[in-house]
Amino acid sequence: SFQPFAQLYEVDLTANQVPQVPAGGPPLLPTLSVLRLGSNLVSALPDGSFSACPALTELYLDNNAIGSLANHTFSGLALLKLLDLSSNRIQVLPPVLLHPLASLDTLILENNQVQAVPDDWFGPKEEVPYLLLAANPWACGCALRYLKAYLAEYGDNVYVRAGPTYTNNPDSVVSLLPLQPRP
Repeated sequence: SFQPFAQLYEVDLTANQVPQVPAGGPPLLPTLSVLRLGSNLVSALPDGSFSACPALTELYLDNNAIGSLANHTFSGLALLKLLDLSSNRIQVLPPVLLHPLASLDTLILENNQVQAVPDDWFGPKEEVPYLLLAANPWACGCALRYLKAYLAEYGDNVYVRAGPTYTNNPDSVVSLLPLQPRP
């Protein structure tokens, strides 16, 4: 639908009952930087879902019914800085989901059903400056060893939202496992 508008910068489809995001194809919207798909009916995102928009820097998928993601859902989005997946039904994080997102500096995964983070999940970039992971039913035990080590190293990057502001709070993620203080 948007193909004739090749110079689009932002598309806001918030609360429009969008049922799905089709698997991507060739770049049809090469200048699209911001895509807002929050508060829709999206339940799954296949590999390459956003390959038609390679210039995305912000992607809002909050308040949907997303229950599953694929390893390469966000492949081709090397410029993506902000990814909001909050308030969905995500239970499992694919092991290499973040690996193609070299520019990511804000990841919002709060209020999902995530219980564990796969080893090396943050990938080659490792540090995500703004990370929101609160309100997930984190499993207690060995499955959180990687996340616990990550928080010990990068706990200053973990935030919770209070309206439009972010507050640093690494304890919001894993309240059952005490973090080791940094030296």
